[in-house]
Amino acid sequence: MSSTVGRPLLASLPGAAERFPTVHATLAAGSLPLHLNESPYPPSPRVAAALQRAFTDLNRYPAPHPAELVAALAERCGATTDTVLIGPGSDDLLLTLALTFLEPGDVALMPAPSFGKYHSATAVAGGRAVSVPLDAHGAVDLRALAARIGPETRLVFVPTPNNPTGAGVATDEIVAFAAALPPHVVAVFDLAYHEFALRSGGPDVPRLLAGCGRRWICLRTLSKAYCLAGLRLGYALCADAELQSMVLKIRSVFNVGAPAIAAALAALDDPEHMRGVVEAIVAERERLRSACLEAGLEVLPSQANFLAVRVGPGRDGLVEALRERGILIAKIAHPDYAQYVRISVGRPEQNHALLAALHACLAAPRAAGTSRTLG
Repeated sequence: MSSTVGRPLLASLPGAAERFPTVHATLAAGSLPLHLNESPYPPSPRVAAALQRAFTDLNRYPAPHPAELVAALAERCGATTDTVLIGPGSDDLLLTLALTFLEPGDVALMPAPSFGKYHSATAVAGGRAVSVPLDAHGAVDLRALAARIGPETRLVFVPTPNNPTGAGVATDEIVAFAAALPPHVVAVFDLAYHEFALRSGGPDVPRLLAGCGRRWICLRTLSKAYCLAGLRLGYALCADAELQSMVLKIRSVFNVGAPAIAAALAALDDPEHMRGVVEAIVAERERLRSACLEAGLEVLPSQANFLAVRVGPGRDGLVEALRERGILIAKIAHPDYAQYVRISVGRPEQNHALLAALHACLAAPRAAGTSRTLG
């Protein structure tokens, strides 16, 4: 029976089976999830103690705009408190931004391939998503994005490093792009992998944009470097207080729970733990990269906690063969990257297991066309 309820838009959006990934909680014991760009390490030990304390007041609503957390983030990022926003992860913040700045028919520019939420958030808000190809290294092509800005453009999404390719954008390119932004456009810089990018020589984007006189919002998260993916907490840094006040009119009131707020404060209070996690993951990323390159595989440059690797025309068979061994990696779902996989960086022993399994699978008949030797 055809439905007479629901927006026509729903027919063009993917269903739950396509949208919802396989997560750690649903995997068999001993599985190795390297497909969601999660941290392979637990959060700071201070987080557990903070959560225990937070559990005593679960009968009370959390602060709608938690002043202590906002102040801690502002201090850490060199921002003022009237430019900081809190949300339950970047997904929610992206949808809130789309609902804030897009009218039906407005254009949002975004790179492709990239994070799928840009497209879906734009669609839900009634906007028109326009994709622009990446450059040859898998990074956002800011010149191409700037060239597509027109009178109907309201948002431009700039992920750096880009997911799923891992490449970041250079300082001079960001400066030139920001200078070219017209006043009717808000640039949304998605910096989910910011801490890894800084350690890899990438620019500190919010500090780079400060004082440029343009409209921008930088999204950050505590899911990756701070190891809090399970609690869902992200934040935004706005160019000015006016942008923050606009978004607060649309954002849900009690959008972040008290446990997440407490955990975030505890994690931010232990920067040494975060730096240790980032250092370990970047070192392992480079080891994985070297092993793949030595095997003759093409690896895109990465400033994130994952690698995009070209494994050949037998990619789908390789991914399935690894899954049968309990190792999950991701396919890059874009025709220009049909031979690429995205591999999240794990702990040393996990990466060793991955390399051993890759060696076996790449040499097997079901991955024909991808045979290599991994050292």
